[in-house]
Amino acid sequence: MIKQHQFNLKSIFILGCFVLITGLSQAQDCTSYPAFTTRLPGGFLKLKGDLTMIGNNIVNVKVKADGTTIDNTQPDYNKPYNGTGNNNGQSMGYIDVDTDASTFNSSSAQLANVSTCAKVKFAYLYWAATYPYASVSNGNNVIGTGETAGTAGSTRQSDWNQVKFKVPGGTYTNITADKVIWNGFVNSDPNYANGNTGGCKDTPYICVKEVTSQMVGLSSLLGDYFVANIRASVGNRSSGTSAGWNLVIIYEDPNLTSKYISIFDGYQPISGTKTASFAVNGFKAVPAPQPVNATIGLAALEGDVSIINDWVEIKSNNAASFTSIFDAVNPNNNFFNSTVSNNGVVTTNRNPNSKNTLGVDVDLVSLPNPSNAVIPNDETGATLQLKSTGDGYGVYYSSFAIDIIEPKINLVKKVYDIA
Repeated sequence: MIKQHQFNLKSIFILGCFVLITGLSQAQDCTSYPAFTTRLPGGFLKLKGDLTMIGNNIVNVKVKADGTTIDNTQPDYNKPYNGTGNNNGQSMGYIDVDTDASTFNSSSAQLANVSTCAKVKFAYLYWAATYPYASVSNGNNVIGTGETAGTAGSTRQSDWNQVKFKVPGGTYTNITADKVIWNGFVNSDPNYANGNTGGCKDTPYICVKEVTSQMVGLSSLLGDYFVANIRASVGNRSSGTSAGWNLVIIYEDPNLTSKYISIFDGYQPISGTKTASFAVNGFKAVPAPQPVNATIGLAALEGDVSIINDWVEIKSNNAASFTSIFDAVNPNNNFFNSTVSNNGVVTTNRNPNSKNTLGVDVDLVSLPNPSNAVIPNDETGATLQLKSTGDGYGVYYSSFAIDIIEPKINLVKKVYDIA
């Protein structure tokens, strides 16, 4: 998260992107994708508080006790994977950590970076996966519970827009997506063979559900959140499979400064030399000489640790050129590298807590802004740009916010004797 500063007039600018990539995006011939639109009512929100994001992957490889060596003879997929392999051509299976018989997969993440004063204002759950078919039977693969094995591919289940969600101290709630942002499987044949990548079949599906009502009554937002029953392809696909979720929480906290926050979602794949950009306007950064602090939130499926040359860049309206967004975990030339992190540190309060999530990026990054050179004082707009000459990916979520000027009001109660 961003560093807090002691002054009375303040806000924050947050950009969050949950980036989704498919292993064979280079082969796709789809040309029309849903444009990014605002998710919050009214397009943006001003409040004393902040935005945070947690998440995890839902498919994994089997690893030896060292945590880095892939070994399909190991007993389960729940061990953290900390190696440098990519998901392409790996035998992938469902993670299932909750010991609940009603779920065929599950993973969790802990919200720990908010105060006990925090109260949820809005919360959105996103889940996404490559799911052209349910499973493929290949040698040592273990097909996930709830799926049917096939020699090449097996029929996709129809409930991929439904998952289970559990808040700290609660029980699972069945939820159905408010919106299917993108359904990558548009071919009429649900049983195509592994490697058949025509049309949009290898692009992901993306779902979103507002879960504010499930969280608004919590005495504290702190604790472990579980998401279960996310459909994804399991088995060994030459192009790999990835699946995961991220929970975006906008919360009020009277001890924090005022912030302008906006959330966007859509879908735009990037591969080869293709670039894409979209603008965010309507905020106003703090005036000089105050520092403009920004936090970028990003999450991704299929950004590989070993495939470099992918970037996220930002340019304010008054800047002459784009500047790369990066930190200690997400390098300048390999931002989408299968990590879950907060401000340059890999988060370990997840189950499993893999350092390499095999295609899932959920990252909060403090934007480098020395001397306010990237986002200057009084700025009112910016453009986010996505580039790649190596790894392929596709953005489906972003949020943007900035420090704003609002008076700090101190209420004083006095009692007078009218006589």
